[in-house]
Amino acid sequence: MKNNSIKILCNLLLCSILFLSCSNDDDNTKPNTEKLNTPPAAFSLIAVADKTEDVELLPTFSWQAATDPDGDTVTYDLYLGAEENPKLYKENIKDTQFEATEELSETTQYYWKVIAKDGNNGTAESGIFSFTTDQAIDVASLSITEGFVGTNIWIKGNGFSEIKEENKVTFNGVEAIVKHASIKSITVIAPDATTGPVVVTVKGVTFETTPLFTYIGDAMSCEDFGKLTVTNFKITDTNELTYEMDMNNTGDGYIDLTNVSVQNYLSKDDQFGNNDDVAAGGSLVSFGIDAIIKPGETRQYKRTPSSNDQDNYDYLIVKIYSRVENCTEETVIIEKIK
Repeated sequence: MKNNSIKILCNLLLCSILFLSCSNDDDNTKPNTEKLNTPPAAFSLIAVADKTEDVELLPTFSWQAATDPDGDTVTYDLYLGAEENPKLYKENIKDTQFEATEELSETTQYYWKVIAKDGNNGTAESGIFSFTTDQAIDVASLSITEGFVGTNIWIKGNGFSEIKEENKVTFNGVEAIVKHASIKSITVIAPDATTGPVVVTVKGVTFETTPLFTYIGDAMSCEDFGKLTVTNFKITDTNELTYEMDMNNTGDGYIDLTNVSVQNYLSKDDQFGNNDDVAAGGSLVSFGIDAIIKPGETRQYKRTPSSNDQDNYDYLIVKIYSRVENCTEETVIIEKIK
């Protein structure tokens, strides 16, 4: 009886071991249902294009969308800096473009890249592009701050485009005609506008000048320019050879002037240097005046000649130039007074 009991216990123990062993085998054969993450696909940068020059100081960056094989939502980190390995500039961008929030430094080489993220530690990194920023616009001065419609105005500064069509200039919101342009100056014709700010825009970057440009009346006619006379032109000091001259506006309109050139001549017949027998004198005095002379107003100027040969000639020719479009110079012939 005792032996039977022992056999029964041994059988029960054996069955238990076999059952546990089968259970473990079943657990090991169950498939692994945990999902593996796939990172976003490769993508490329679009703009600012690699090695672009003269980029505006607030550029917009754009890139291709990075497709995620798992359908995860992709966001982007933008890296930007003057170092070849740029630092993080803006993270978690949902769109495929981003405009710089602060002006970049002018004439500086920058590097940029984008990293796409799927939110599950999957990433894809673009290549690195470089670009160079443009020079900032700086308007130093206007040749005049008051004038008429049709007046030529020189805007001096820095950062303009040498292609005149790329420079836009407005007078109180009215666009002016740009005649000439270089990096440091723009020549424009004052449009039919009213007193207000002058705004220069080059490649999307703007600069507003101060003070305002003031319109002082109707456009000056070239007929008014012809009513300017020169009197009291004389040598006031024979040692320093200083000339004194009065310019009188005898007309009814404003006269807008830009410069004066004085030359010596031996005779009235040779005023333009056309007489082969009598040589015309060279430029004696040349100076800018940037003046607007009101009706009935007289302006006086004193200048020292640049040469000492004026005593060899009996006459002076004074050529007066206006900045107003299409007005040719006025020539006044006077006899020397000592």
